[in-house]
Amino acid sequence: MSAFLSRLLITVGLLLTVGRGGAVVSATSAASAATWASVQRAGRMVRADSVSAAVRVLEQRLAVVRAARLPVDELAIKSFLMSWVAATDLVQSEQYATDVVRLAKQLGHPEELGDGYYQLGNNAHQQQDLARSAALMQQAITSFARFDSLSTSYGGALASLAGTYLELGKAKEARPYFLRGLALARRRQEPLTEFSLLALWGNGLRNTAPDTAVRYLQQALRLAQTKLRREPQGPEAEVYAQLVLMQITHERRQWSQTLTASQQVARGARRIENPEYESEALLTMADALRHLGQGGAGYDTLVRAMVLIDTLRGQTKVRELARQQAALGTVEQQARIRGLEQERRIARLRAEQAQTRWLVVLVVAVVLGLLHFLGLYLYRRLRVSRARLAVSEANASRANATKDRLMRIIGHDLRGPVATFQQALPLVRHYADHPDPAELTSLVDALMGQAKELRNLLDNLLNWSLSQSNEVRNAPIRLAPVEALTTTVNLYQSAAQNKGVTLHVEADPDLPAAWADPALLSAVLRNLVSNALKFTPSGGSVWVRVAAGTGHRLEYSVRDTGVGMTPDQLAHLFDVKLNRSTDGTAGEGGTGLGLLICQHFAGLLGGELTVSSRPGAGTLFRFTVAEDVTGKVASLSAYSTP
Repeated sequence: MSAFLSRLLITVGLLLTVGRGGAVVSATSAASAATWASVQRAGRMVRADSVSAAVRVLEQRLAVVRAARLPVDELAIKSFLMSWVAATDLVQSEQYATDVVRLAKQLGHPEELGDGYYQLGNNAHQQQDLARSAALMQQAITSFARFDSLSTSYGGALASLAGTYLELGKAKEARPYFLRGLALARRRQEPLTEFSLLALWGNGLRNTAPDTAVRYLQQALRLAQTKLRREPQGPEAEVYAQLVLMQITHERRQWSQTLTASQQVARGARRIENPEYESEALLTMADALRHLGQGGAGYDTLVRAMVLIDTLRGQTKVRELARQQAALGTVEQQARIRGLEQERRIARLRAEQAQTRWLVVLVVAVVLGLLHFLGLYLYRRLRVSRARLAVSEANASRANATKDRLMRIIGHDLRGPVATFQQALPLVRHYADHPDPAELTSLVDALMGQAKELRNLLDNLLNWSLSQSNEVRNAPIRLAPVEALTTTVNLYQSAAQNKGVTLHVEADPDLPAAWADPALLSAVLRNLVSNALKFTPSGGSVWVRVAAGTGHRLEYSVRDTGVGMTPDQLAHLFDVKLNRSTDGTAGEGGTGLGLLICQHFAGLLGGELTVSSRPGAGTLFRFTVAEDVTGKVASLSAYSTP
């Protein structure tokens, strides 16, 4: 399912949920007047794009309802919350939806029961658990079918189930749900749902029945140009339908039609400011021009497409670099502010100490009988004040150390890659005027290496900055334990081959699912594999492994045959004050932050990063993540990648 159709189906579900705020449904209509007023107020906020404010309103009312033990009101509120929080907190949405199913069964509310299954199915689809999503959507449709005239989520469930079956390669099973959903959407005059179904079905049939696919997509296009024209999603819906039609004519090698379609898509993409659609249209246009014998025009169009693609990539990198530079540019100023604040706190604490001492003298002089009790009280206050003073001084020292280190990295490590790009620009211009394929290829390879080094440097700077400001959060989900390994190995396979190092992936069969944050897990594995490749000479090997550990945990490890470390290096490996970057066996540089990030993220994952090494005998890093004790996922047998 395309990214646009996925967003459109989520939008349809949200609009249907908002619509329920003004409709008469079983739970909401039976709820108290105060709850009904809160629902209406929150619905107005959602329609004004203030979803977070709407969630806060209903959560406040939910706390009151729980205390008063009003199950019907609780069901009504959670029926809205489960879909509104799904975009920001999938775990909370899952909990709300599970509660809705439980309460709906207890109270005998079949519509809310269908809504609960529908939301659980959407959440499972977002987690790529398609089989579970299809089963839950089936249960939702069964509940909705009991009162077709009232249910507002019926069409969305039919569309989602049809799309899920198409993703599973089951077009035959998807067809009846597509037809039912299409008839329902037309009867209820829901053009967004109708467009989603037509585009979904047309895209799904493009390989097996292209003529039928074209017919449905043309219907979707007419719908976008008429009934959806004034909707916010209308312009992109029109261009999306034109894009898929263009792809089909291109696949069928109908070059004249492909040229016309690609020109329409390019114009529409520019109108809605969608460079991704425009770049694909330009590439298709160039291919059509080439086959129509217009090689010159095709080459010019291809150049425009490549410039646009490079711009897209560059804009993403430039935006991230600008954000980092802006954030890091204020580090020194923020450090000075923190230093002044620490000085004020220290002065205040010292004043408190002085006041405490005078108070002791005064109390001893006036009331000798209370000396013991007052002395004990003042002594405790003195200890607390000293502890606060020590903590404040330690925080000030750490803040200054962090600032100095980041300034050193920015001033030294970023300068090299940026200077390389600047020096390469005259060479690019020279090779553009005097083509030399061999030298140009060598220059491009060198620039790609510098770009990858710069990206890794920025990733580590970002992760380090977030970890120092305590902005990193652990958001675990259920995931396949081997997936992160294979993704990391694929990322570094080219670098390993260029250096002559062999990467191996090992995984025990029938591993249970992991319960971990995929971003934190991927960051730890990327840094460990990059570090292993850096210190392993040509002809060496690196093993990346996951196996069952103890206490319901999975153990990840990265082992290499590199240069190893001395006991003194091991003792100071994670000391932020003494940690320094060391060049690799091929002169690779670094920031010295990678292993510190790994240690911090491994702790957030609930484990601990351990290391063992000897000079000349390689190094072994290990850490653990929790198992998902609710079930198992299929895993790969042990294998190696050359």
